[in-house]
Amino acid sequence: SWTSSLPRMLLLAALFASAAALGGTFISATLPKMPTGPWIVLVLGFFGFSSLILAPEKGWLARRKRATSNRNKTQRENLLKLLYGAEERAGEPVAMTADAMIDAREAHYDGLTMTLRNLKKEFLVIERPDGFALTELGRSEGRRVVRLHRLWELYLTERLGMAADHIHPQAETMEHVITPEIEALIVKELGNPEVDPHQSPIPYE
Repeated sequence: SWTSSLPRMLLLAALFASAAALGGTFISATLPKMPTGPWIVLVLGFFGFSSLILAPEKGWLARRKRATSNRNKTQRENLLKLLYGAEERAGEPVAMTADAMIDAREAHYDGLTMTLRNLKKEFLVIERPDGFALTELGRSEGRRVVRLHRLWELYLTERLGMAADHIHPQAETMEHVITPEIEALIVKELGNPEVDPHQSPIPYE
């Protein structure tokens, strides 16, 4: 759809209908072998097909763009989380090679090179001789993703009664969509928790 507002929807419907009527009449006058009615229907069909592709909210191009944006955001945050986790385990800043990142994800990391390039442009990681490492800004962002992951795991166990060994996949998804407002509500609901269900510390700023 082009809009979720009913008044705008009605206005657009009237505009499309008027344009179809004018277009059908013009084509029929230019090509008189076919009457006006079928041409109006064809023009409306063209508008409908174009809307399926071009509509800014739910058109195919808009959905594809959002899907690509969400996928890139997820890859970006997963990589920052991975580097932050490596630092957390080592107790100090560390670097990881691209091969080590792929091994740690236990799968081929689609778009790894491009993701790393974008993270470098955003000053979230730096490239060193021994691999890629977080900047202070990247460390803060990685800490945020880890915090959301662990907060959601704790919420699932504390409020929904889920077993600790069944919550990781859900947290892997939710960590990318929790807004600061929702995070604040979760922290308040859980009473400013310090550890997740696995007794890992919840890293605050």
